[in-house]
Amino acid sequence: GQHTINGLLEASDAKLKEELSIIVPLKLWQDAAARARKQGRHLSKRVSELDGMVLIRNQDTDKIKMRLEKANEDVATREMSLTDKGHEISERLLQLQSLEGQSFSLEEIQQGVDEAAKKIDVIEAELNNIY
Repeated sequence: GQHTINGLLEASDAKLKEELSIIVPLKLWQDAAARARKQGRHLSKRVSELDGMVLIRNQDTDKIKMRLEKANEDVATREMSLTDKGHEISERLLQLQSLEGQSFSLEEIQQGVDEAAKKIDVIEAELNNIY
């Protein structure tokens, strides 16, 4: 018993195969080894395919994250713009409400237009002197 086991452990591959062929035919061992190699190659190829797929999905995820960040920035910018517009509209409404009930004569309006035209003429003259 004990000496036989030690003898098998110390035996060369050829001797081990010869001894084991008494219990299990050598052809069965060879077929099993061939199947194991074939399955190993197949699984190795499958792992490579899956690694490639994972890489592609990670790249897709990164692109989507970048697009999401850009979209969130756009939303924030638009929200700020809308808030600003809302404030402008509110201010304009307050201005209009403060004018409600006041009456203006055509002479007052014409005088305001004339004053604005004079200011425009002065600014244009200054601009002409610069250029």
